[in-house]
Amino acid sequence: MSRNEIGSEFWDIPICNRENNLFPTNTEWFRSGRDAIGFVIDDIQCQQVFQSVAIPSWCCESMITPFISRGITVRFYSVTLSENGGIIQNISEASGCDGVLLMNYFGFNDETNYSDFNGIKIYDITHSLFSEKSYCSGYVLGSLRKWAGFLTGGFAYKCRGDFINTPLPEDKYYSELRKLAMHEKHSYIFGEKSEKTYLHHFAEANEILKPIGISGSLCDIKSAKNLDVEYLKTRRRQNAKFLMGKLSNFTLFHDLGENDCPLFVPILVPDGKRDELKKHLSAHSIYCPSHWSVSSHHNLNALTKRFYDDELSIVCDQRYDIEDMEKIADEILSYLK
Repeated sequence: MSRNEIGSEFWDIPICNRENNLFPTNTEWFRSGRDAIGFVIDDIQCQQVFQSVAIPSWCCESMITPFISRGITVRFYSVTLSENGGIIQNISEASGCDGVLLMNYFGFNDETNYSDFNGIKIYDITHSLFSEKSYCSGYVLGSLRKWAGFLTGGFAYKCRGDFINTPLPEDKYYSELRKLAMHEKHSYIFGEKSEKTYLHHFAEANEILKPIGISGSLCDIKSAKNLDVEYLKTRRRQNAKFLMGKLSNFTLFHDLGENDCPLFVPILVPDGKRDELKKHLSAHSIYCPSHWSVSSHHNLNALTKRFYDDELSIVCDQRYDIEDMEKIADEILSYLK
């Protein structure tokens, strides 16, 4: 690779010649995960009363707004740091709500028990898509855009039965804008262009997203069914295992389970240095995101706010190898020494 940049938006999808059977036949496809959430909510409201929902306190604003825009009262159940590493999700705080939004973080198993909640279960499996979990009731949704270079990538299915409606037609302009951005990033990464023009096009595509159920692109659906899952999992697990060994004093999760497939390796940066470290890494062409920004819709206390203040998601995806992971780890450790 002629240009040494790690992270940021994807530009390709690892595919193979065989179907992976990752998605059931009743899966519907969407422009984004946000579209998928909105579509699921609309399906529920067509069939039963759905006036309140509990959402994890550590979440993205795009997970909150589809509920609020449909007049649903949002309550947060707390996600806190475990003394032994990892997190604790206090699902009992969802009691009394009509529904609950459930998620796993970064593909690491936290052994949260969801069975005691008796209302509508909506599983956002964006982070745990490749971590071999099963779901017996409710709705399942997520986004593939976090894993590879999908133009669209939102998906949803019901554990029992089919959706009442179908998604709106594909937004061709959005798909073409994403395709252009990925082509330009590929050209930049491999030294064919010197300017980061792809940043403008990715930003423009993100600006036109709205919480409505627009279908995903046909080429993305085919790519999703032929995604090379074993390659993706193997590469990510190798990279994550290396990072977790080198950065063990800072990792949020201490163990990589047999069935875990990491989206990122999250670390907690001490002494309020997260944003400074992020800038330091960017200066060395390493781009690691934080999950997530605090919005006006969030309702946080000191225990849950720590994730927003201190967490940094370290890139470990299939585009990179151990040499890249060593560069990331060395830059982090040299800065935090």
